[in-house]
Amino acid sequence: MNAHPTLLLLDASVKLPYTAVIQEGRVAFLQSAREDIPYSAQCVELIEQPLKERALDWATLDGLMVVVGPGSFTGIRIALSMLKGMAFEKGKPTVVLSSLYLAAAPFFGQGLPVATVMNAFMNEIYFAYYGSDGREQVA
Repeated sequence: MNAHPTLLLLDASVKLPYTAVIQEGRVAFLQSAREDIPYSAQCVELIEQPLKERALDWATLDGLMVVVGPGSFTGIRIALSMLKGMAFEKGKPTVVLSSLYLAAAPFFGQGLPVATVMNAFMNEIYFAYYGSDGREQVA
């Protein structure tokens, strides 16, 4: 894969799922799902529309990324199923990303441990603790 791959990101772990096209190391296009339509009914369009907007096709896409939460269990299942099928059919590598890791990543390398906490609702939290090097630690 080249130094600046063209990637498609899908995050369905959040309340309002979104897709993004990453080009030259930056977000080149971002699209959120519509609130008035169930995510499952718009998932394919949410994946294909960013490619159309950036005049890309599956041949020019270097890989796929999917955020696997923690977050919306149903949204994550739908996203993983869709991208796994597409990645297999198109022969594209796929990377899974943790929401907690992504929130902590900008603080790695500063000599201090990093803790990430997210509201899991129902009086619960999601929590991760990382060393300065980005490796998950046991708290």
